[in-house]
Amino acid sequence: QLDVFFPRRALTAEDAHKTEMYRAEMRRQELAAGMSVDDYLAELKIWAKVHPVCPEEIPRVAQLSQKTNQFNVCTNRYSESDIAAFVADQNRLIVSVQAGDRFGDSGLVAFVQAVVDGDTAEIIDWVMSCRVMNKRLEFAVEDEVERLLAARGVRKLLATWRKTAKNAPVADLFVQFGFAVAGENEEMRRYELDLKRRPSRRHAVSLLV
Repeated sequence: QLDVFFPRRALTAEDAHKTEMYRAEMRRQELAAGMSVDDYLAELKIWAKVHPVCPEEIPRVAQLSQKTNQFNVCTNRYSESDIAAFVADQNRLIVSVQAGDRFGDSGLVAFVQAVVDGDTAEIIDWVMSCRVMNKRLEFAVEDEVERLLAARGVRKLLATWRKTAKNAPVADLFVQFGFAVAGENEEMRRYELDLKRRPSRRHAVSLLV
């Protein structure tokens, strides 16, 4: 009877391994003691896999959209059926990000979605779990997203940050990525980037195929 009033949501791989992840985070904190940020990140040996969302990842991507508040540029909330429709849409790029380091696999920690229209694309979602914030992972992921879009013929990239009560940490995310501000008001900020002029960048994060 309880399931009628409190339906169970799908248990993701990340939910099932929370205890292991907490222990790994304690080891990371022990490593960080007395180290500079650069040295700490280098010692972590962070890696990431960026690829189009596959069917088995849909529940976790929907969960990230529903629960993530700080690192969420527009705070769009999606159901699993929404994500499935995006995955099937040939005019969209929606990628997932699995990440980890020397202490373990952090699971699926981020997703990015862009809508493609000819040689222009617009990023409408850039969402990342707070447990991997402040590790510069986002820069390597953004570069891979831009590479995938460029391979589809995209030359101009647009993006938006929409203000919420909790997403101030990503207010300047696109500026950090190298975008130019194209317009703003009190509630939102628009950005654009010419992919043809994007300089190459190096990262401490290893992107795995």
